[in-house]
Amino acid sequence: MVQINRGESSSFENPTLDVYLERSGIPFAPFTLEFEIWSTPDGGPDVQTYPVAGRAAVDLDADALEVGHYVADWLVPDDEALGPHEIRWFFVAEDGDPESSFTEDFSVGDAVAARADRLRGYCTVEDCRAEWLTVAMVSDARLREMIEEASRDLDSYCRWWFEPRMRTLRLDGTGTLRLYTPAPPLRIDSISVGDTTYDPADMILVEGGPMEGTRFEDAPGFRWDPEATDAQRWPKGEQNIVVTGVFGYTEADGSAFGRVPLPIKRACIMLVAGRRTPIATALAGGGGGGGGAGQLISIRTKTQSAAWAQRPASDAPFTGNAEVDLIIKRYRRSGIASV
Repeated sequence: MVQINRGESSSFENPTLDVYLERSGIPFAPFTLEFEIWSTPDGGPDVQTYPVAGRAAVDLDADALEVGHYVADWLVPDDEALGPHEIRWFFVAEDGDPESSFTEDFSVGDAVAARADRLRGYCTVEDCRAEWLTVAMVSDARLREMIEEASRDLDSYCRWWFEPRMRTLRLDGTGTLRLYTPAPPLRIDSISVGDTTYDPADMILVEGGPMEGTRFEDAPGFRWDPEATDAQRWPKGEQNIVVTGVFGYTEADGSAFGRVPLPIKRACIMLVAGRRTPIATALAGGGGGGGGAGQLISIRTKTQSAAWAQRPASDAPFTGNAEVDLIIKRYRRSGIASV
């Protein structure tokens, strides 16, 4: 079930509460589209919370993500009831048609309580627990921190990210039909060049990425469809093109934006497992998944000298874990294009 938290908004930039309208599998723009938000507590009466009475109209221009895809514009109040909710949609397909309606369930959560569960990470606490990291070894709170740290390290090593992220990017015009993006485009919502805005659905072809069944031999991006009537070269310049959309190197799983690639998930778990050893122990050569000096092999107290075993040079230059580094090398951005 979709969750939205107190203080968050469903909007064009964050389309949490959205609707797809189709007839015979073909998206269409309705004549009117309205919605109501209801709190539906277990064992209690349903209460309309937005608007207080009547219905809220969807702006079919401003709130259209694409033809047939619309978002309910709603800022969740800080005192909104927690728990089960419904959004009730009402639409008229064409002028003179009867009104149709349907309902979708969602949940309202507490933003403060939810924040810990929404830390970005390529694996979960449950994934790590399943790989023998018990509560006696590391607490849930510390595990979440380690997951986030390991995920950020993978982003840094690989030079892009592995989950869908909504971004507004300023890209350099190339003087060609093609633009390059810092991560594979999963959905392009808008493109602006100066005062001109283009409809991506009519004029671009996304290139590269597992979601399209290809790999990144070249840098990811998109280009004008040569068959588009207004196909043209992107004007050469620095950060002169503004692109809004969803980006990330994901793996196809039947969903709209895909999932974290399973090898990246495994690498994250292994990095977390390697970091559970206390830092002082790791520095003394007691393990911890790489990093720090080698084992202490001799010491002389009167002269206060010590000798450390040398770590073998670098078949694993990123993390010290050969298996993780093989995954990083496989998924690392080639750097062919600069963005």
